[in-house]
Amino acid sequence: MDIKKTIGIIISILIASMMAYLIHQNIIEKKKSDAIQSRIINNSVQTLIQRNDIEALTILAKEKNEYALAYLQKKAKDEAEMRARTEEKARMENAKLNFEIANSMLERKQDPKTVREAKLYLSLSSDAGYLDATNMLCRMNLLGIAQEQKFYEAKNECERLVKTPNKNQAVAYDLLAMIYFNGLGVDSDLEKAKQMLSSYLKLTHDHKNSGAILMLQAQAKGGHKKAPTFLKELNIPLPNLYEIIETPQIYLYQDWAEKEALNNNPKAFHYLAVIAGLEMRYDESVEYAKNAIQNGLDIEEQRKLLNMFRTYARLGNQKSMNFSKELSSKLTK
Repeated sequence: MDIKKTIGIIISILIASMMAYLIHQNIIEKKKSDAIQSRIINNSVQTLIQRNDIEALTILAKEKNEYALAYLQKKAKDEAEMRARTEEKARMENAKLNFEIANSMLERKQDPKTVREAKLYLSLSSDAGYLDATNMLCRMNLLGIAQEQKFYEAKNECERLVKTPNKNQAVAYDLLAMIYFNGLGVDSDLEKAKQMLSSYLKLTHDHKNSGAILMLQAQAKGGHKKAPTFLKELNIPLPNLYEIIETPQIYLYQDWAEKEALNNNPKAFHYLAVIAGLEMRYDESVEYAKNAIQNGLDIEEQRKLLNMFRTYARLGNQKSMNFSKELSSKLTK
């Protein structure tokens, strides 16, 4: 058979098939349309709504039937809200999973590479609105857990925690009071610190479990000029000062220590290490302590430093952990 004739026959068959398909589809569409119209004719709008007959109600809505239009609009809104809730639930489940992965990583190992990877998971979780992750990042950055202290980042994370009511909100106010009073990563702002601590007390009505109050009391006992006034303005009883761990009047020697540190005076470095620790600048405190020892601080004072840094190590400060191990090894040789 001629190739051209064969091709012509094939094309004719295809055209005929297409025409038959289109005719069949038109018949189906006509039957469907007739069926919908029949349901509209034979049923009230209320019945169509009860049956959730979307096809019939869509036609009635196009005809401006107010009941059909209202029903479809409400249905669309409900479905959109349901999708949003489903997506939010999935987002939070994923955020929780990222938090749990980070937590598991840090429980197993805390080397720099693992910490960096864990913080990526925590950041993803925090950015998705999982506030337990935000709280963990805040504490890691503020205390220097498994890393260096990063005060500015800690401040930002604490500020996220205080924006909305949540189980970490009160603690975040307490931490912000410390940050602003000591000027950690920001300029010292006593008024802002007072606002933060007032918010903490308003939420908890609890003086005894406030880290900021304990810190302020220790600083006041240590001779800090502004801490006692700050406490009095918030009606926090000063007699509590005498119930805390004995602290020398270290702040009275701060100016002297800062000047003498320029002359590599070991006692000056020792004083600055203690002051930095009282102000939560634990990483900085380690550096002062190292300078004190390198410049000949006596053994008895080194033992006092060891006890101090073990306290900071128990809070989770990585540099204090490392330094206390090194110092213990040195003192026990």
